[in-house]
Amino acid sequence: MFLPKKIGLACDFREVLESTPTHAIKELVKEFNGELHVLNIDYDNRQFVSETPEQSVLLHTMLEELKPQYHFIQHRDVEDGINEFAEENNLDLVIAIPKKHKLLEGLFKKSSTKQLVFESHVPVMCVHE
Repeated sequence: MFLPKKIGLACDFREVLESTPTHAIKELVKEFNGELHVLNIDYDNRQFVSETPEQSVLLHTMLEELKPQYHFIQHRDVEDGINEFAEENNLDLVIAIPKKHKLLEGLFKKSSTKQLVFESHVPVMCVHE
C-alpha cells in the first residue's frame, strides 16, 4: 500500500491565493500524517519578481497549520531541480499545480508539468487550481 509520508509541493510563488488548492493539499497531508516540503526552483533569481516575497508569505499563511518546510533550490532546469531534490530527500510524492498559459505563450513554451510527470522517478500528483 502506498502511503506518502514526505510530500513535496512544487511552487513558483505566483498568484498563490488563486492557484493553490490548499484544501486538497491539506486534506492529503493530514490523511497520511505526512510532512510537507514546499519546493521553489530558481536560478540566479530569474523567476523572482517584486510580488514573490508577498506571495510566499501568503502561501505560508495558507499552509501554516501543516508546518511546511521550505526549500529554495538553485537549478537551471525546474523539472530536473525538483526531481533531484525529490530523489536526494526521499520524497514519496510531488504535488504539481498545472498553470494555464496565455494562448501565444502556450504555443512556444513547454509544459513544465508534463515534463515533470514523464521524467520523474517519484510519483507526481497534479492538482488543478
